[in-house]
Amino acid sequence: MVETGREHSPWNGGGAINQGDTTQTPEEEDFNVHQLQLRSSLAAIYPIFIMMNGVVFLLAIPFNSYIVIKTVTTKQAQTSRVLHFLTNAAVIDLFKLIFVLPITLANLLLQNFVFGAFLCHALPMLQVFPIHASIITYAGLVYDRHQGIRYPDKRGVPPLFFTVASWILAFCSVLPYTGFIAYVDLEALRGPRYQNLGVCFVDQRQANTEDYLRATFFLLFLIPSLIIMFLLMKTSWELSFQRKVAVACVCDEYCMMRKLLDPSLFPAVQSEDFEYTNHQPDRKTKNLLVDVHPPGDLYQLTYTRDRANSEFLETRSFIGVDCVFCTNELQRTDQRRITIIVMVFILSWMPINIFNFSIHFLADSHNYPEFLDIMNLSLTWLGFLSTCFNPFVMYAMLKDRVEMSESCHGKDTDTVQTSSQSKATPSRMASPATGRRNSYTPSDSSGPVYA
Repeated sequence: MVETGREHSPWNGGGAINQGDTTQTPEEEDFNVHQLQLRSSLAAIYPIFIMMNGVVFLLAIPFNSYIVIKTVTTKQAQTSRVLHFLTNAAVIDLFKLIFVLPITLANLLLQNFVFGAFLCHALPMLQVFPIHASIITYAGLVYDRHQGIRYPDKRGVPPLFFTVASWILAFCSVLPYTGFIAYVDLEALRGPRYQNLGVCFVDQRQANTEDYLRATFFLLFLIPSLIIMFLLMKTSWELSFQRKVAVACVCDEYCMMRKLLDPSLFPAVQSEDFEYTNHQPDRKTKNLLVDVHPPGDLYQLTYTRDRANSEFLETRSFIGVDCVFCTNELQRTDQRRITIIVMVFILSWMPINIFNFSIHFLADSHNYPEFLDIMNLSLTWLGFLSTCFNPFVMYAMLKDRVEMSESCHGKDTDTVQTSSQSKATPSRMASPATGRRNSYTPSDSSGPVYA
């Protein structure tokens, strides 16, 4: 997105500022240098790009603003670690739309740089900063989610820490840009007629410029993207494993029991595979009874919760059946949505990052093909397009949490836990296959389940 001022008149054939000739031709005297000049390659098609970026601007700002306000003001979202991260990502998207999109579009459309010395040095930082902040936020999200699902009893780092860290690290990462940007004041070079006009470009004559550009591309985009994709796959595998080993799940709250036995929450376990017999709890004894009939009636499990001694009793033996929390399907749904959000961001911004990385090393900045202007604008628009998508996914996640909370009498769906009035002491029965005793012990309230 950063333009280098490559075809402005002060450049001579050797790529240096021509300071010897300050005379003006009659054509230059008649030409209004302060008039905005479109790039010649975009003169015929620039309205299309203005319209495309305008649609993104007008749609994404209301959507992101609404979802940020809705999330902040919704009680169920305030305890969700996932929505904390995604809210920060939405705020960063608003920053892109309000402060970066308009000036970036103008800079890419115009041939003459009219924004002054301050924006010359600030513009590259302004353009790259929110991208780095977003990738750091998503990296923190997938890492925190993986740790929360893999080690549910461990207390995670507060999401606020990741939020502050993403902004600070992103800001620090773009500070070196100020040393690699050069601004040439045309008023001092060509006279008062060029007041407030200049040339802004990346000074690649400095020894560390290429090293810095390479480092930012690899360390702050490519490598984090690969790590994010790896953690997404690993977390999905973990959730799939938890689901496969769970044949039955018994929760303390009857509403959670009712939801567990709803086949719509477990699409892979349909009625033709498993038969559920739900005996509703007696209003006096509060006993819960669940019968599970696997395919072929290889075995049957019956769990009974006795209110008197808080035991879960097995009436028949079984092999290798573990219990997972009733939020497993919500976690899997969230995982799919998070994967979509993150992959849309990576795939949207990857092309323009590769383009900007390549253009500094492969293209001659003084013989710049005109078709690259169109490609630059198109790829930049593709990156901003991702800001229109995230609010819809966030709204679906927020809606799920509100509905789950209402059906479970206000229990936090991100930290649903199975607990008993006292530590459960389940009966043990010998497994016919192993001869060892199997037991099912509901988790106490020592730690939350990440959602």
